[in-house]
Parts: sequence; C-alpha cells; structure tokens
Amino acid sequence: MARTILAWLAATMLMVSCQAVVPAETKTVMGGDGRPNEATFEAAQPRRSDVAREAAMAVALEHLKVVDPGVVVDDARFVVVALRVAEDGATILSRRRAWWVVVKGERFPVTACMCDGSPYNLGTAVVVDAESGGVVTTVGVSRDSD
Repeated sequence: MARTILAWLAATMLMVSCQAVVPAETKTVMGGDGRPNEATFEAAQPRRSDVAREAAMAVALEHLKVVDPGVVVDDARFVVVALRVAEDGATILSRRRAWWVVVKGERFPVTACMCDGSPYNLGTAVVVDAESGGVVTTVGVSRDSD
C-alpha cells in the first residue's frame, strides 16, 4: 500500500514539474484618453462559478451597442489581466480574473489623432469581470494583431 502511494505521489510530482510555464504576455493598447497603456495577460482557467465565455461575449457586444450583424467577436479568452499607463507605469487595473473580448470590427472611440493627423484605426477589447459579468473597461487594440 505504501509503495502504491509513493508511486502515485512520484508520478503526480513528475506531471506537475513537467507542465510548461506560460510567461505573461504584454501588449500595447490605447486608453480612452488616447494614451498608450500596457495590458499584461496571464493564462487562466475559469472556475465553475465564473461567467461563461458566451455570456461574456454577449455582454461585450451589448456594451459596445453592436447592431451590425457582420461585427463579431474575434477573440475571447479567459485571463488574469492588469493594465497600466505605459508612460509612467501607473496602475489602471490590478490583476483581475476576466474575459478579454476583442471585437476588431467595432472601432474604438478615441478622439486623439496620430501625428500625421489621421485618426487611429483601432478595434475594441472589452474586459468582462469573471465573477460579476460586468464590464470593467474597454481599450483600443490593433486590428492587425490578436
């Protein structure tokens, strides 16, 4: 019996030690004030009590008031997300378990313009809180990336 338990424990420890550690991913996003922000993501798994992916996508589309049936969710993933101002590192959003819902077809509403005078052409990402299902914030994302 003791050998069986030790064998099981050794196998379990081996499986845990062999799991790949996924590093945090950082992307530059646009705040509503036109300033660049940094979003840091860590992969996470939703809990049973968390809002379902489909519900988070529906919340995001409703929040953005999407009426065009051609505008769809491009990406919806469960993450631990943090946002900070790129310029000075000030915290906007501390680590939060959330759905990161990207809608590239919905233009991010920002009034700031690039130096050449042409407006930014950004899609929108909506951060939907994992527990409450409420919208935490929206940011502008490049339409050329994930």
